Amino acid sequence: MSRRTALHIARPWGAVLSAVMLLLGSEAAAGQAVLTDVSIRRAVVHEVKSFPATSVEALQFSPDSQVLACGTSGGQIALLDVTNGNILRVLRPTGDAVTSLAFAPERPLLVSSDFGGHIDVWDVQTGDAVLSIEEPSAVREVGFAASGRYLVAVGDEGEVRIWESEGWTSLPSIVGHTGPIYAFAISPEDDLIVTGAGGDDPTIRLWTFPEGDPLGTDLYEGHVYDIEYSPSHRQVAISGTQPTVWLWEVDRVDFLHLIFGARAPVADIAYSSRGNGLVMVSENGEFRYQRVPSVFEQRMIPFDHPLSAVAFSDDRMYIACGDRAGAVFLLFVP
Repeated sequence: MSRRTALHIARPWGAVLSAVMLLLGSEAAAGQAVLTDVSIRRAVVHEVKSFPATSVEALQFSPDSQVLACGTSGGQIALLDVTNGNILRVLRPTGDAVTSLAFAPERPLLVSSDFGGHIDVWDVQTGDAVLSIEEPSAVREVGFAASGRYLVAVGDEGEVRIWESEGWTSLPSIVGHTGPIYAFAISPEDDLIVTGAGGDDPTIRLWTFPEGDPLGTDLYEGHVYDIEYSPSHRQVAISGTQPTVWLWEVDRVDFLHLIFGARAPVADIAYSSRGNGLVMVSENGEFRYQRVPSVFEQRMIPFDHPLSAVAFSDDRMYIACGDRAGAVFLLFVP
């Protein structure tokens, strides 16, 4: 059943892709970056997959932008072929609700976390789990450092857990939060980490990485949902129960300014690979694209259901978002 979206194209996937590739021209065919601040206004939206009776909780593109990993509240982890929408592999058909997904930058690995406390590292070529870790409580986010050298996880235990990706040796945890940690972001240089909590510990904290020496703390009113480190600026974007996205200056350990426009809690955010674009999805079904560091230029697309996850491909040709009704949408950007 099709869902109404702005600029929704109800045509077969192949026909949509062919038409979009014609619009993209030779630059797209050569794999060059094509997303600009203007072209987002002509984005084509297409529903590519539906996971009935569940919600989409996590999305992540592979480093080559050819595979989209999807994690659901029903515990399913599926790998989609970006070129045709087909399921390439199901890594886990059922289980605890997936909370996050992340590809390794240099190896064919995908890491997943869930509310049951499980952390699994998958070989995406074989579908086999190469590492399984069980934490005492929910793991809220997991990911690799930009270098691929470290695997990091945060959750209800209130600690930052770290492993070396060669041999999966456990390193000392970063401690200091007094409640669950909901999100983190590591600097592109792998020397800093920003963590966000909520509830009785409504703080944003900056630490050296991987040593864990505290560098600063700031308050955040509410629960943090996501933190994303800018690829081009020394700042992070922070979303959560507030109906705004904050830009937080790392050098000043202070909030720089907020991005206006959201009218509901912002569930998820993602930077473009160059750091000049930021996408956000809200619980009222609004998708927004924001130029960075501008706080005024936005593109908003309304969806029928609350949006829960978003991802930006590294080649900047695609943006994926998922909703609470189990649908995954792909935005082609001519």
